[in-house]
Amino acid sequence: MNNRPVNVMHTLSNLHTGGAARLLLQNITAIGQERVNNSVCYFTPKHDLLDQYMQIGVTPTYLGHTGRLQTARTFWRFIKLLRNLNIDVIHANHPIDKSYAIIAGRILSIPVVMTIHDTYPRSLAAKGGGKFRVVGMSLLERLGVERYVAVSKAVEKLHSTEYKRPIRKFTVVYSGLTNPSRYIDNTDDDPAAIKTALGIADKWPVIINVGRLQSVKGQVHLARMMPAVVAKWPGAHVLIAGEGPERQALEKAIAAEKMEQHITLLGDRTDVLELLKASDLFVFPSLREALPMAVIEAMAVGLPVVASNTGGLPELVRKGENGLIVEPGDADGLAEAIISILDTEDRGRSIGLRGQERVLSEFDATRVADQLVSIYREAVGWDAAD
Repeated sequence: MNNRPVNVMHTLSNLHTGGAARLLLQNITAIGQERVNNSVCYFTPKHDLLDQYMQIGVTPTYLGHTGRLQTARTFWRFIKLLRNLNIDVIHANHPIDKSYAIIAGRILSIPVVMTIHDTYPRSLAAKGGGKFRVVGMSLLERLGVERYVAVSKAVEKLHSTEYKRPIRKFTVVYSGLTNPSRYIDNTDDDPAAIKTALGIADKWPVIINVGRLQSVKGQVHLARMMPAVVAKWPGAHVLIAGEGPERQALEKAIAAEKMEQHITLLGDRTDVLELLKASDLFVFPSLREALPMAVIEAMAVGLPVVASNTGGLPELVRKGENGLIVEPGDADGLAEAIISILDTEDRGRSIGLRGQERVLSEFDATRVADQLVSIYREAVGWDAAD
């Protein structure tokens, strides 16, 4: 029997505001430091969430990786860090850090747990020279990954079938919310002030999307759907919170549809919760997705959701219960779904409340913490019940 906390090193490529870093922040907040000594390290410079990690008592270590020439130096810094902290388990989260984690784990005899966040088809991953990387990583994983954490059933299915990762090593762990009261407590909220600050005080409905601006997130279809929505409601407005390489292409798509007065690109924001509470509906037109925290948070606020029928999204959004599902890339379908939900005020409110109830009862951080602690203890050969 071993009752001491498990020393876990959580690795990330960076601390950017994207899904994996935010999800890890949620998870280690829920786990706490009594059952697990949580340490975090990241490899590349972006560190938008650094202060938030430090606020929960975890100071991430930056390993200074800025290019391939630093590979050897980065690796030995990582090895030294693992030894100094007497790490029992490495938990990898990103493509860059997982290679380091597996090799270091083999050298130091530390078991590796790997969370898989993507639904990237093997056929696309293997195009061109990528085929050799996929095969090489598969062999490496067979040598060094003790357990896989899949963020949705769709992720588990894809990676156990197409990538041939052993199904026996998988556990599905849905994302969970910490401090759920902040999603439902409106005491200090002032949606009118937020809308005024954004210059949309008189707009209705306010439709929001949260996500990195990249082609796979499908935001271009928000521009293409808006003429139909505006024809129904001339005051309709879309807020898109996020930044990324597709900003210029998205701006062109918005201009092509003459929707500049109806769509606002907000860039990266630290007040996403406040923006959600000032909105009327959440739309997520992603073309490929695992299980986005953004949708879970929107549901927790009580927003009805329109999302794509891809990856883990149908595991979150139950058609007609807490939102509607539309085929990926179907701009007309997005518009029809939004109009259908918001055409009757009571329907939009009731759909949103059902989604809120489901998230608060089924996607809680306490359950996630218990699952992860069990995985860590089992990985090091300790009885999870000890």
